[in-house]
Amino acid sequence: MKHIEEIKQLLVKFYAGESSQEEEACLYRYFMEHEDVPEDLTPDKEVFLALGRLGKEAEVEAPASLNNDLSLLIDREERLQIRRIRTWETWARVATVAASISVVVLLGVSLIKDSDASADVCIVRHAYVPQTEEGAIAETSRALMILSEKMTRADENLVNASIRLDNEY
Repeated sequence: MKHIEEIKQLLVKFYAGESSQEEEACLYRYFMEHEDVPEDLTPDKEVFLALGRLGKEAEVEAPASLNNDLSLLIDREERLQIRRIRTWETWARVATVAASISVVVLLGVSLIKDSDASADVCIVRHAYVPQTEEGAIAETSRALMILSEKMTRADENLVNASIRLDNEY
């Protein structure tokens, strides 16, 4: 019975992944040599006999061409992976440049559109020369009001553009 207890301890070490190759060989020899094992060790015997059969099959040597083919396959997969990464990086760069160009173009169009609108107001359609001092003051006051409105609108556009840029980034 002492022998069975040692086998059970080796099995505990084996299933915990702490057994050495010598201890595993001892377990395999025990199960090969003993037909009549206790009932609670029968599943373990089946496991070790199956592992023993696998071990004999694993000793079959692979053909040399298989190693070469596997190396070529692994190398090809690595090159494809590198190519995929480079392609992704390239497209990310192109998208970044395109987005930057779009922002610059839209800002330019917006500024040109605003400058065209203000240019319409500044066009002198006819020359008006006030005849009196009161008329000159009234005309100057009117011109300053128009300028004030345009500056306020420009300031609002800058604030809106700043808010949009903050929201974007």
